Amino acid sequence: MGPQEMLDRAEVKNKWQLTPLKNFKSPRLTERMWRTALVVLITSVIYEYPLGGRNPCFALIGAVYGVGSQFEEGFHNGINRVIGTLVGGLLVIPFHRLYTSQPFGIPDWIWLVTGLCLVLWCNFALGADSAIQPGIVIYFVVMFTVGKERVFLYTIARTVP
Repeated sequence: MGPQEMLDRAEVKNKWQLTPLKNFKSPRLTERMWRTALVVLITSVIYEYPLGGRNPCFALIGAVYGVGSQFEEGFHNGINRVIGTLVGGLLVIPFHRLYTSQPFGIPDWIWLVTGLCLVLWCNFALGADSAIQPGIVIYFVVMFTVGKERVFLYTIARTVP
């Protein structure tokens, strides 16, 4: 059954009420929008000038994620992002080596999952449940996108602002 057939069968007197654009209203510029824009601006400037033109992609993602919907929530998210990034970044260094070299004949996926479980465990042990996502993101980004020769320096550059 296609969308038109579904509309035809719907028991709605005025089928145009089902169209979301009919009553479209432009949203107000809110404090959250301004905070997000300000955080992105500040992060971009820091990465461009004091950090010498480093790629700000992951820092910007973290900054937007960290702002949150409430001002106080932004501080909590920001702290947890730092904790998660440090935990994931520190643990990916040895597990990348184990994953790529497969010592003792242990398959790479065992090392991958063991490191992931350790990232989870450390964040839970630190009481930083919301640090899990950023920790796992840095873990997977380094594990799968960074060449073997750059793992250490790249990870340090990503975890230390």
